[in-house]
Amino acid sequence: MEKPTMYLGGVTEDIQMELENKFHFKTDKLPVHYLGLPLTTKSMNTTDYQPLIETIRTRIGSWKNQYLSYAGRLELLGSVIWNISSVWLSAFRLPKACIREIDKICSVFLWSGSDLNPRKAKLCWEEVCRPREEGGLGLRSLKDMNNVTVLKLFGVRGLAPEFCKVEVYNGKGASFWYDQWSPLGCLMDMLGTRGQIYTRIRQHDTVHTARTKRRRRVHRSAGLIQIENQLQSLSRSEEEDVVLWKGKQDIYKDQFLTSETWNHIRTKKEKVSWHRGIWFTHATPKHRFCTWLAIRNWLTMGDKMVTWNAGIDGTCVLCMQQLETRNHLFFGCDYSSSLWYKLMNVFMGNGYSEEWIDVVLFIQKPNLDRTRSFLVRYVFQSTIYMIWHERNCRRHDERPRSPEVLFAMIDRLVKNRIMSIRAQDMRLDCAFQLWIGAVQA
Repeated sequence: MEKPTMYLGGVTEDIQMELENKFHFKTDKLPVHYLGLPLTTKSMNTTDYQPLIETIRTRIGSWKNQYLSYAGRLELLGSVIWNISSVWLSAFRLPKACIREIDKICSVFLWSGSDLNPRKAKLCWEEVCRPREEGGLGLRSLKDMNNVTVLKLFGVRGLAPEFCKVEVYNGKGASFWYDQWSPLGCLMDMLGTRGQIYTRIRQHDTVHTARTKRRRRVHRSAGLIQIENQLQSLSRSEEEDVVLWKGKQDIYKDQFLTSETWNHIRTKKEKVSWHRGIWFTHATPKHRFCTWLAIRNWLTMGDKMVTWNAGIDGTCVLCMQQLETRNHLFFGCDYSSSLWYKLMNVFMGNGYSEEWIDVVLFIQKPNLDRTRSFLVRYVFQSTIYMIWHERNCRRHDERPRSPEVLFAMIDRLVKNRIMSIRAQDMRLDCAFQLWIGAVQA
């Protein structure tokens, strides 16, 4: 008896005292936290969702002393922070201010790491939270996910009718006016409150009640006649009505699938063809992230630095001849072009090019065989990462390395990667021989 707690609402003090004396329960007032979530009868305010914000801040704070690459931070955001938030997302419709605060924290951590500097963001968070096929990083927007999860609980009444309909059998579980049981859609939207007068069907009547508890009426309106015909043509069965949810290709199913509903709710963008060259199996995460930034042209090149501060020297530190741009660094300057030729001359064959656009078009070709496709894309990402690393080292006055040294380092990266995945994917068993033959040609 000492464990339960009783929460009362809408009762007088006399009744409260009577209940306390009768049951000997401990009494308390809402709001209260139960299993980490707030229980309240009112709309959630800042105080209610503050524990979620603090939990995320604390978790990110525990990673400050660790050196994490962009790819490492992205993985932590996708696996840890999203899982922490998912419990709240599935139970409540979070306030916009709460979602904005979480998005801000995640964006700052992704782009600046332990510095938590909001000025270092390279891309707006909405662009990051897009599918990989549409140029994003594959994180899901918390706003969209919240809409999906509360839609399952019918927490978004404005959206629910668009994605849900009822297959009528006995008609006892389907609302005549509000559920989509007819091809005509929601009848309340179609006829409004005047429809109750025309049909003599009350606001909260079920389809069963409308079909069995009233006589069919004669109407002049074509819409009302159609409704009467629909009502009378329903099959009569003792089975329970079934709620159906819109899935892929607008096909309704008897189960709610979060991924398919999310695709219906979110705002879609045009797919990008270059995603095949980045998001492939067995890619190294930090190489892949660097390549994604390069394709989006969001690496901090010399041309961007000059626009921010005219006193900065934007000359390419690898060749010391031209202004450093994305297309020059990959693979236009003498340093990177000589390295690129040694690595990709054999693989690209007659299509060999040092022009950025041509290279990106080549790595996304769907007609390459699996082994060659893996090698071309992996070498492309490794080369971009190593050139960018060498460029940064020289910008910070470290000892420069020749193209031959970088070639040997990339060669070792590729060999190590092939050896590590051969046991996992037997289809790449001949990759090692193919690579050795290419670099020795």
